[in-house]
Amino acid sequence: MPAHPQAVRLWRLITVLCGLLVIALGANELLGAMPRWNPAEVTRPDAVAIESWLFIACGLVLLWPAERTASERVWKAAFALTCACSLLFAAAMISEVMAKNYLAAAKGAKARMPVAQAVMLFLGLGQIPLRLFTRRPELLD
Repeated sequence: MPAHPQAVRLWRLITVLCGLLVIALGANELLGAMPRWNPAEVTRPDAVAIESWLFIACGLVLLWPAERTASERVWKAAFALTCACSLLFAAAMISEVMAKNYLAAAKGAKARMPVAQAVMLFLGLGQIPLRLFTRRPELLD
């Protein structure tokens, strides 16, 4: 059992907040409110739209309270989907950093530190153990 009696609830809260943040990132890019990409530099707007829809789908997977389902089969499917979404999200963050470095190098400039992408990468990959230990806290012992 986790050290703190409310740990499992706190983990679920972190997952929900991460899901909402990822959905907001995807919706923001689709609506163009505060684009993460300079529209003048985007040569493949379809790729940005696909990435945005991927973010929304990943966020919806995180919001699904699969830990509460009684069916072990449904939970295993949800866990596999969470793993796949987390890995796709991580790949998208890494690709974004690489693309921004490439664009900066083409201009002869140096790219900014990818702090936001690093934090999102950490949060995205952190959802895998959070989902697992929320369902099975006894595995922590």
